Amino acid sequence: MFASNAGADQNPAWYWNLKANPDARIEVGDDIIDVHATDLQGAERDDKYALQAERYPGFAEYQRMTSRDHPSRCAHAYRWVRRLLRIAARGL
Repeated sequence: MFASNAGADQNPAWYWNLKANPDARIEVGDDIIDVHATDLQGAERDDKYALQAERYPGFAEYQRMTSRDHPSRCAHAYRWVRRLLRIAARGL
């Protein structure tokens, strides 16, 4: 998850909510998955953001529009990890 906020200088409200309450439930396709979100840092964050910007060029533009680094949150699935990977491979 990328807190780009469409290039605004502030993080979106959902980022602060998820930071304060990192245990969440997400929907992926038809599945509902319990996750724990953590911030990505350094090279890991930069690599994931570069991949996102390559897939969706608008994210690169968002980064150019602001001086802040867009925080990246990683949602670690408590269960159904294999299912989540299969869904992601299908592009849902």
